[in-house]
Amino acid sequence: MLTTRALARPPIYRPLRIALHQIEAFVIVCETGMVTRAAERLRIVQPALSRKMRVLEQALGVKLLVHAHNQLYLTPAGEVFLPQAREILRACREAERNVRQYGRMLEGPRRSARRPCARPSDGFRMA
Repeated sequence: MLTTRALARPPIYRPLRIALHQIEAFVIVCETGMVTRAAERLRIVQPALSRKMRVLEQALGVKLLVHAHNQLYLTPAGEVFLPQAREILRACREAERNVRQYGRMLEGPRRSARRPCARPSDGFRMA
């Protein structure tokens, strides 16, 4: 006899449609207020950043930013997304910092990588 537990299906894996670098770029665009300045800060060219923003908007299915009168404005969807994007970046930085600290704790004190070129067991005599 089959139970309902046996009939339950595992959840379907759905990969994320947005990447961390896109979220970071969006936040920097919002902080600088200009795509050109944000591109300089990210050390990429402006067309590449504009494309990154378009791909992010397509993945989310909403416009996040609009240009009007030589200004950049957040749409209502962008206003909803911005605080969440900042929180995602904060959480990722904190996780990275915690893992690095844990790794250093496991390693213990660092030792010098130097070692003698020759040891007495190698057939050399120490003076």
